[in-house]
Amino acid sequence: MNCTEIEQRLSEFLYRLLNREQAEAIQAHLRGCAHCSAKLKPLQTRTCREITDFLYDYSTGALSPEERASFEAHLKVCPPCIAYMQSYQTTVKLAKGAYQPPTELPEDLPDQLLWAILASRPKS
Repeated sequence: MNCTEIEQRLSEFLYRLLNREQAEAIQAHLRGCAHCSAKLKPLQTRTCREITDFLYDYSTGALSPEERASFEAHLKVCPPCIAYMQSYQTTVKLAKGAYQPPTELPEDLPDQLLWAILASRPKS
């Protein structure tokens, strides 16, 4: 396995999702590769579960500078968390867009429909 392949499998390695042969190959590589060993460190300080727990705070800027740095270090080396973060951001964007009221009425709105809508509103 080369460094690129190792980096892509580090999360699986850390959470013991690989078979024995794959895990041993990654362990052997990590013993001799300072670059990949350094990539493993952020994954060990922040777990994927913690990343999902802090997602809202991260996206709203509520994390402390230290927490944000740790969060971003994990994201740099964890493809599953990157994908999850992108999915989360897309979901938030779509949800906000789904509930945006129109800013103005369409010009071709029939007068009868407009009057019917206004008439159906509760009177105060």
